[in-house]
Amino acid sequence: MRRRTKIILAIIGAVIVWPFAQIAVIGAQAQYFAGGRPYCIDVFNYHLSYRPPGSLSELNGLSLHARFVNSGGSGSHSVTQHSFHALLVVDTGSTPEWRNWSYWHQHFDRLTPQQAKATGLYSPACQPQADFVRRSRPTHATYTHARLSTVFS
Repeated sequence: MRRRTKIILAIIGAVIVWPFAQIAVIGAQAQYFAGGRPYCIDVFNYHLSYRPPGSLSELNGLSLHARFVNSGGSGSHSVTQHSFHALLVVDTGSTPEWRNWSYWHQHFDRLTPQQAKATGLYSPACQPQADFVRRSRPTHATYTHARLSTVFS
């Protein structure tokens, strides 16, 4: 096989494998950062809110997006990011520990309480529980609704 063909096949293979490899990476990172504590993952919903994923397949690299919102300004300030790809919520016993999935870092970056409040994160849409990722489909009974209360200026 020619070198160019091998390179093209490698790129195509990576494009097909990468999104689904992200499911395993996200799951492993969630388990790691939870450290045995109850946890859950929320994904962005289209109505400025978060929801638990319907299945682990929703954690693939092609379906997790951080949406941009037009905040009414001009120039570079008119479109700002007000959402996260996915949120890891860890039950600490008092206030939830929030972590944002970062494709760049390939792990969940911790949000400070001030960052969580500034982005309108007050309560999770999912119910933290032991081994959340190992469940293939969260039950509807565990859903609660969490709205982003982001104020656009």
